[in-house]
Amino acid sequence: MATDWLFYWTTLPFGLIFFGIAVALPWWLWRWLLGPEYDRIGVMPYAAGYLAALAGLLVVSFGYAYHDFTGLPADGVFAQTRWWTFVPGRGIYMMVLSLLFVLPLLALVGVPVAAVLIRRHWFNFRTVLAVVAIVSSAMTYLVWSTPPNNWSKTHPLEWFTSVLTGLLPGVLMVALPFLLAIQYAVRLRCAGNSGAG
Repeated sequence: MATDWLFYWTTLPFGLIFFGIAVALPWWLWRWLLGPEYDRIGVMPYAAGYLAALAGLLVVSFGYAYHDFTGLPADGVFAQTRWWTFVPGRGIYMMVLSLLFVLPLLALVGVPVAAVLIRRHWFNFRTVLAVVAIVSSAMTYLVWSTPPNNWSKTHPLEWFTSVLTGLLPGVLMVALPFLLAIQYAVRLRCAGNSGAG
């Protein structure tokens, strides 16, 4: 595959350091944007959001791997036993490569939006849904408005549908759980702080 070198790079020490930095640097942004609220909120919602996003990404990656190779044993391309060893490897492969896009998006969009909404006390279920809808619509429009080939230029509706169905699982299984986990953890922290006070 053309991306094998990228997967290999991410499993080397430099790639692992990159992933560590991609999770640690937004924490400083989280702390800075929360300001005095950080003393009350702490790091637990941040960690809960990243864990939920990672779990969602794992589900999406394995779902795509399963979907991509569902018909191969029936078509005789793979034996059923080989297929069951191929799908988990492909799922991990897709997850690691997806992290290269997901972590920067969470750092540049998810963490600042969550921190600002928490600081302004606007962070609830409705605002989470609104933020996810606005960001996913903007991402869909951005990808749709830059067609990569002639087919997508001449078939704008089909291209839009393809972009939307490609982004929707990631939005529903990564971005939404990220923000909902932060919202739930913030609510738990606030309930715990008010009960202790």
